[in-house]
Amino acid sequence: MERADLKRAGLSCVNFNLRKAARAVTAIYDRNLATTGITSTQFSVLIALAYYPGHSMSALANFLVMDRTTLTKNLKPLLREKLIELAAGDDKRQRLLQLTRKGNLVLDKAYPLWLEAQKQVSEVLGGGEAMHMLYRTLHKVSSRLSKSELALKN
Repeated sequence: MERADLKRAGLSCVNFNLRKAARAVTAIYDRNLATTGITSTQFSVLIALAYYPGHSMSALANFLVMDRTTLTKNLKPLLREKLIELAAGDDKRQRLLQLTRKGNLVLDKAYPLWLEAQKQVSEVLGGGEAMHMLYRTLHKVSSRLSKSELALKN
């Protein structure tokens, strides 16, 4: 294999380029959210629980297309800081995640900072129709390539 082949593979690799772009975008969101004490990933977890309260860990991991180990890593500081809590489900063995009052207050503080990050990223990516196309594409990718679908294909 020639160096030129490796360069071409890197430049055309969907995974490499998506992850590289994701790291750059994540840095913008994390920088904007820094004063709240949460990361952009934790913000996503809090938003998911605010919008869809009472998720089990498995359901939340599936919704976020995140493995349970990564989800657990992100939940620990949220639980420790009492931004979320575990509640009993209908089945006493089932534990459901929900936002606390403090978690809602952090979201209230984080939301305008998130909006600013959205604006910054949108400006870099061209805004307007370009952003709408990106949202549609990303939604299609995450819907079609969810962890459960990938597991069925293996």
